[in-house]
Amino acid sequence: MRSARSLVPWAWTLAVTLAGLALLVDEAVNGELTFPNFPGFLLMVLFTGLGALITVRQSGNRIGWLLLVIGFGLFLTGLLPQYIATEPESSSLLTVGVLVLDNWIGLNLIFYPLTLILFLFPDGRFFNSRQAWAGRLGRIMVPASFLVALFVEEIGPSFQDPDEAWAITNPIGFLPTTALDAVLTVWGIGLVFIAAFGVWSLFTRYRRSSLQVKAQIRWMMLAASILVVAFVTIVTVDTDATLYGLFVSLAFAFIPVSITIAITRYRLFEIDRIISRTLSYTLVIGVLGLVYVFGALWLPTRLLGENVSPIFVAGSTLAVAALFNPLRKRIQHGVDRRFNRSAYQAEVVSEGFAAKLREPLTTEELVEALSQTVNQSFQPELTGIWLNKNITTTPKTDRT
Repeated sequence: MRSARSLVPWAWTLAVTLAGLALLVDEAVNGELTFPNFPGFLLMVLFTGLGALITVRQSGNRIGWLLLVIGFGLFLTGLLPQYIATEPESSSLLTVGVLVLDNWIGLNLIFYPLTLILFLFPDGRFFNSRQAWAGRLGRIMVPASFLVALFVEEIGPSFQDPDEAWAITNPIGFLPTTALDAVLTVWGIGLVFIAAFGVWSLFTRYRRSSLQVKAQIRWMMLAASILVVAFVTIVTVDTDATLYGLFVSLAFAFIPVSITIAITRYRLFEIDRIISRTLSYTLVIGVLGLVYVFGALWLPTRLLGENVSPIFVAGSTLAVAALFNPLRKRIQHGVDRRFNRSAYQAEVVSEGFAAKLREPLTTEELVEALSQTVNQSFQPELTGIWLNKNITTTPKTDRT
């Protein structure tokens, strides 16, 4: 029975993958295939396949099923626009159904499962019963948004150019068109609050969990840091839109990858250094960008008008560049205190040991100080210190 259940996620993954490939082939035959279709297809395969892997390895972990749902949602977002690219001549029930899914799928099959993962990571259960409201809220809003979209009087595609917007009459609709906009707005605001509480829940779980769970959560933090860097880069760097899409897709793809590694691996790599460096360099770039924009461009333009000397601009640029290293050291020190405690603690311990070496110490005191420093910095199972045989002091061995 268990082997039969394990086939279901893989069969679902295979079906969705083949359907996605068929969609790509159809677009290629019709000459409508563009580069952004490929990252979307790869994201769909990643979420679906890795969701199947977690579901098979840990059948009780609901995160695997959530990843499967997200992958199916990404598949539908690539499939449905093919049927609603232009305004249809008649309002058939099939067209209405496609438009209902198009308006309902983004919040309910992609973004809502992503926010729930924050509450359920890494074991698939809420940290305590008080946080279960996030799941109960979805039981109300998911069907409510579907029913409103199904019975609205007029319905059109979810994302349209205002100049080319269109809608069709719903033959079974009786609700005003503003009802759908109101429900989607409330649902979108609700998702923001759920995500904020999800982040708080994740940090609460981190503080109160074992070392293994903390290592798992750090993988999630790494994925979030990469996604933040991607969006910061998009905002601050002017480049091609295709490159934007590829960069964000790669950053978004690391979410299911990091989740799967954290859940399926028992022993995890220590990634505190990666997280702290990613956060620190993101903050440094953001602060220097603000200083440059406001201090070197906006403020001089306001004070001096358009007659700003190029020498002044060049000097401001050099000044901002000179701030990089001092600012990086300060920010890195603060980030390490929060996210890379091992490195920060090792630095503090080594400084304490160096201070002891400046004092007159006996051999026994030196052995004790060295043993404590090694134990606090590396936390080994066994530490041993061997002294020269000419020294009469007995070697000291500490077990921690």
